Amino acid sequence: MKNILLTCLFSGLAIMAFSQSTSLVINEVDYDQPSTDTTEFVEIKNVGQSAVNLSGYTLLFFNGANSTVYDTITFPSYMLQPNDYYVICGSGNYVPNCNQTENALSDLVQNGSPDGMLLAEILTTNVVDALSYEGDCTFPFIEGTGILTANADNNNDELISISRFPDGTDTDNNSADFSKRCSTPGIANSSSNTNCMPVTTNVSSHTYQVSTLFPNPANNVVNVSIGSNVGSSVSVFVYDFTGRLIENKKYDDVASTIEFNTAHLAEGVYIFNIKTSNSSITRKLTVLHE
Repeated sequence: MKNILLTCLFSGLAIMAFSQSTSLVINEVDYDQPSTDTTEFVEIKNVGQSAVNLSGYTLLFFNGANSTVYDTITFPSYMLQPNDYYVICGSGNYVPNCNQTENALSDLVQNGSPDGMLLAEILTTNVVDALSYEGDCTFPFIEGTGILTANADNNNDELISISRFPDGTDTDNNSADFSKRCSTPGIANSSSNTNCMPVTTNVSSHTYQVSTLFPNPANNVVNVSIGSNVGSSVSVFVYDFTGRLIENKKYDDVASTIEFNTAHLAEGVYIFNIKTSNSSITRKLTVLHE
């Protein structure tokens, strides 16, 4: 897997150089189900020989229709062991083996024609893996050619996803590596796409839950709602849409909600990364001053 050094994760996407590979791959994605899409997930696999701390990585979701990043996911300090899996889902109530819950009760991942995603290192902005499905997204949200619509997860079957087979195989060509198969979040990918059976839970629970920002757009103040998984302290990191760190604040003894002052921020779109003792989540905020 070639890693690509980007000048920025969120805009521009100008390629500067190629660099050393890593052992993480986007291994399986389920982005479409019958009716409301409540069981969507993305599975990351460590195909290397050493454990990898996921806190140094981010996952970007790409809208191929308008060539924009529509969401970003950051990870907690979690050591992903060799040959192990990490599952990001919209709702842990519906997806077994979910490690990180985004509390997007539906439509966590867009439905293609085409869409894509990439996994990147935060500090170096090296792209370590990319996926384009239901057609070809623009580089770097693609490797080789994108998955054809006929071989993608567009058949409205709740138990079908797109996954690498053999499990973890990476030839740097999305259309060769991924195909339509039975959904297997958190376990080895299936060789079959018929007579699929639900996967039983294999990990302890969905561990990391989302924070929300409101109102959005914000004027002078935004409320950061942490939810029920608050630790002893909360850190809020604010990035502009070029990925530049603007502000970093730590709050102690948080109950459930933080008031964050946005009056000093210029109008525009910002990325908020909220970290507690047991969670790390990224959300997008628009600032519009009245």
